Amino acid sequence: MMKRTGITAGLALGLSGCCLGTLQGLANGAGGGDPTAPPAIPGIVAAIPGAVVLGPGFQPDPTLASGTAGGPVDAQSLGPDCRGFIGAMPSHTLQVTAALPNLRLVVQSTADTTLVVRRADGTTLCNDDGDGLNPLLSAPFGPGVHQVWVGSYSASATGTPYTLAFTQLPTVTAASLGGGGVQMGGGVIAGQGPIPTQCGQTVATYGSLTG
Repeated sequence: MMKRTGITAGLALGLSGCCLGTLQGLANGAGGGDPTAPPAIPGIVAAIPGAVVLGPGFQPDPTLASGTAGGPVDAQSLGPDCRGFIGAMPSHTLQVTAALPNLRLVVQSTADTTLVVRRADGTTLCNDDGDGLNPLLSAPFGPGVHQVWVGSYSASATGTPYTLAFTQLPTVTAASLGGGGVQMGGGVIAGQGPIPTQCGQTVATYGSLTG
């Protein structure tokens, strides 16, 4: 962060009714979406379309996402300690299947970026310069859906590309993100595999929740 003198690449996926129905069917079993029906594959859950889905022992580690930083919204609207400018919608949705005691979020970008996270329990985490001019957050994440914004420190610097790493490894830093990991366009749980839909699209990935 430059000293003062005085978070969007939300991964959109247009799902038709048939695709969404198929995804729900895979999660709930062949019962037409009946939540009481046994799952079609034990231990498998359907990801929120476009979400990064992580469980204990997730692989690859780091799991990477990307986008462009910033937006028109002052990050302080989400918390008094938040800095920068973010998009009106989250940059990424993080779906955690079981508690992660220490998940690290590391951003790498050529611009001065910020990070804002609204956890499933409603608490907000923010960071500006945790790793040079790159933000870094390390915190426990419980099961549920969490929202992540990658912002730009300056309102005039929005639109800069970034890489966001989700990791449990202390060795992952902004400088190390030039290699390793897998670029994600959908969700991932430990032990991956595609969930095809009747529409011929892959809307998520799945795997063993126990890794």
